[in-house]
Amino acid sequence: MNKILEHVLQKDGNIKYLLLNNRAGKTWVLQNENIKTALGLYQPASMKGKLIKRFMSLFAKSDWLISALRIQVSYYDIKKQFVQLMEEIFQEQNLEYTFFLGTPGVHRKITIQIAKGEKIFGYCKMTDSKEISQMFEREKGILTWLYEKGVCHIPRCLYCGPYINDIQMFVQTTEKTVDSKTLNELQQEHIHFLQDIYHKTKTSCSYEESDFYKTVKSFEKEILYYSKEEDIKRDQGIIKYVNEQASKNHEFSFYHGDFTMWNTLMVKDTLYAFDFEYATRTYPPMLDIFHLFTQQELYINTRNATEIFVKFESVFVDGNFANLFENPYLQYIFYLVHIIEFYLKRDKNKFSKEIIGNLKTWYLLLEMNIKKCISDTEKGKRLW
Repeated sequence: MNKILEHVLQKDGNIKYLLLNNRAGKTWVLQNENIKTALGLYQPASMKGKLIKRFMSLFAKSDWLISALRIQVSYYDIKKQFVQLMEEIFQEQNLEYTFFLGTPGVHRKITIQIAKGEKIFGYCKMTDSKEISQMFEREKGILTWLYEKGVCHIPRCLYCGPYINDIQMFVQTTEKTVDSKTLNELQQEHIHFLQDIYHKTKTSCSYEESDFYKTVKSFEKEILYYSKEEDIKRDQGIIKYVNEQASKNHEFSFYHGDFTMWNTLMVKDTLYAFDFEYATRTYPPMLDIFHLFTQQELYINTRNATEIFVKFESVFVDGNFANLFENPYLQYIFYLVHIIEFYLKRDKNKFSKEIIGNLKTWYLLLEMNIKKCISDTEKGKRLW
């Protein structure tokens, strides 16, 4: 058992849990009693996982079907100290708990859904990492700041602090219900949400004062450690071009940093967003839309760089969202620099096979967009 969970779950208890695992190394521990509510935390990517989620409530009571699907069954109790803390925070007794053991990687953490019957009260994130604890504190500050700006349909932080020993936790509210749906592709609702945040957080400052400038400077530093010698010239050309173009911009706004299908959901007719751990305050406007788009193309549609670029042009240059950006190619470049810098800095050259493939895709997309951005008078010009 995960050592953090040892302070939450007691083995050989009375509460029946179903353990779901996938090939990506993700594990969910779902309380069986109100399985429909527990499945609110389960976000599968594979067709098998989606079918399990859709029909689980129909066969969860059948031990034969559970066994046939190779779903492990375990019995736990929730430790008293954790129960008392959650009941104090949410002012509710007899709560039910469902666990997601996190996405494998440097920033892996446990997420616990707190519910009762069909009502979901909120979520608790737990870690014993100092770096992730600092991310919790930053998220608390970001959420407070967004509420002060009048941004709605985001979580409220109820507690951010210690639990036991070196374990830290972040507890937040949610608007999620058992009937909430995740939008499976880019929709107008995503645009409306990001436009609202943009109008409420936009500010004027010099490029050198912006958080995006810090990202570009970090990118410049990271490539010296992780890029091959023949690639450093390419990256330095990219940095020079980005600095030249971004310095013309003096309006910046909030950036979520991980605005994806799985970090948003529809509550009735309104989009709700969560997981603001990577958020920052002064980035070029609306870049989050490119993260959602690109993650969908990589992980859901499994397209390569050329296919993603063709789809990008059909959506943001010639399609329904062509009027969002004056120069979508340039804005996409800004996003791609961010996402490459993020993984260079976070993974410290200990890249998984998946991230190595993604980095190749992102770099190819950068080159395609930069070529499109060079004006007719600059044709033939090489940046590297």
